[in-house]
Amino acid sequence: MSFLFSTDMLDHRLPKTMQVFTLMRDAIIAMRLPPGEIIQEKEIAAQLGLSRTPVREALLSLAAQNLIIVRPNQGTFVSPIDIKMVLDGQFLRESLEPRIARLAARVFNEEMAIEFEEIINRQKFAASGENTNYFFALDDAFHKLIAKCANKSEIWLTLHGGTGHLDRVRRLAFSVEQHYESVIKEHSALYQAIRDRNEDSAHKLMTINLEIYDSLMILLEKHRHYFEKNDALLAQLETKSGLQQLLG
Repeated sequence: MSFLFSTDMLDHRLPKTMQVFTLMRDAIIAMRLPPGEIIQEKEIAAQLGLSRTPVREALLSLAAQNLIIVRPNQGTFVSPIDIKMVLDGQFLRESLEPRIARLAARVFNEEMAIEFEEIINRQKFAASGENTNYFFALDDAFHKLIAKCANKSEIWLTLHGGTGHLDRVRRLAFSVEQHYESVIKEHSALYQAIRDRNEDSAHKLMTINLEIYDSLMILLEKHRHYFEKNDALLAQLETKSGLQQLLG
């Protein structure tokens, strides 16, 4: 495992286990720890200047989200991307986020306009430098802000905990041509609908923004080695209608 972490990544005023969990989850989502990578508890603890206890506890949380696999007498590894868990995460988001966007439009407070505009402007800056990790973090921040606007921040936290495999697909999608531009365009339109208090438009635009089929098909072709083998499920994904049947 390469040198990914350092002591200056930690704020020693905050709980160590949660910080280690967040750092490792981010590294897995960003593919700095790719599927199949060996996780060495002792080395991570040394890089962060910690005892092994908070690292071990963070690994248990990552295993609970199926982002790592612990194999007795073999080691701990980053899990392959499980296409079923990708679809489960998509089901969660499609079920809840359009409704959250509708509610955000209903209760929009003009004081939040500055926060929305700042995120979109930062996304434009990140896209200009192709800073993928920063752009992805801002993508999450945008959706989190919509939940905050709708007074549903706790639901966002629940969603975020169930989308680890989907998030890896979302992160990989930035290798698809013109992906930055399409996301910025969609976010700008979605923000405008929320600000205009157009509930139906906000719901529809969020549904469009969550669409993953085209990107997923490209990624399965380019990066099949990252995905767990599941021929039966992949056969159902050969058409967009097949995806819709799986998502209900």
